[in-house]
Amino acid sequence: MNSFYPPVLNNVPHSECLDPDALREVLRPSASLKWCRGLEPGGHFRHQIGSIAINTMRLVSDAGSAMEFLVEDTPNMHLLACFHGRLHLQTATGELSLVPNGCALLPSGFRRGNGHHSLASLTVSPQAVAAAAAAMAGLPGGLTLPVRDREVFPPLAIGPERPSASAIHGLLRHIDACLAVGPRLATLLGLDDVVHRTVAALRYPELLSEEPADLERWRERTGRNSFDTLLDDIHTNLDQPLRLSDLEARSHYSRRALQYAFRERLNTTPKAWIREQRLKRALERFRGDGPRPSVTDVATACGYVHVGHFSRDFKACFGINPSQARRG
Repeated sequence: MNSFYPPVLNNVPHSECLDPDALREVLRPSASLKWCRGLEPGGHFRHQIGSIAINTMRLVSDAGSAMEFLVEDTPNMHLLACFHGRLHLQTATGELSLVPNGCALLPSGFRRGNGHHSLASLTVSPQAVAAAAAAMAGLPGGLTLPVRDREVFPPLAIGPERPSASAIHGLLRHIDACLAVGPRLATLLGLDDVVHRTVAALRYPELLSEEPADLERWRERTGRNSFDTLLDDIHTNLDQPLRLSDLEARSHYSRRALQYAFRERLNTTPKAWIREQRLKRALERFRGDGPRPSVTDVATACGYVHVGHFSRDFKACFGINPSQARRG
């Protein structure tokens, strides 16, 4: 065989591991690898592996020759996305095969696997996923679901034909693009929260269902209420990460109710409204007294990966380019 799939996430710093001990050391922050061995003829072993923390979440990119392995018992869950090859996985509650463009959600516990692959793994804690699910459900104080130290469920295979698999692959490529700018941008955009919400939706699909009670909850709250307070809070923190889970927790609206609120009050979505407010803040910075910030600095502060996209949205909003606004 003696073949090797390349890494796909090019902006995650990778190192080359030519023996199982080196691989075990790199993986230590994400999972405790009890043992692994190469399956190539002659014991050939080669892996390109990278690992980076994004707030409480850890992203691992791994590509290499065929191997089999055992990960010791872990309290964390893992969301996997396969780019090339195949990987057969076994857990205490079931087994599955990971195929190109597919994904898998693994429960707490051990993992045993074998295959030849290029993939990405996201390590998430049950507590973070429970908090995201609570915010999506809109319960006061972020408390809805029992917060467990472990999540035990049958491993979930997400086939490449499912929209959620495409969304997860797209999210990983977006994270990779952000890492090209710098690790801080992924933090600023709250991408770990997006991952936690994605896992919560996979674990609790009822969170995505339409519920009439959500609309009633919004309609009962008119006048000066938690939604108005939320808008004030957003204005105060436009330069900080603004995660949907945080917005839901602060307003005590569920995911659906928050969408209803923005649509009925502001005729837009939360993300679009926040983007508009940040663009207005960018215009103020360009036209303020004192040294003018660079277009790149302002774009990054507004959560943009590409300056070109910032310029496009800025012009669509104000009819002029950022460079024109900067010159006054």
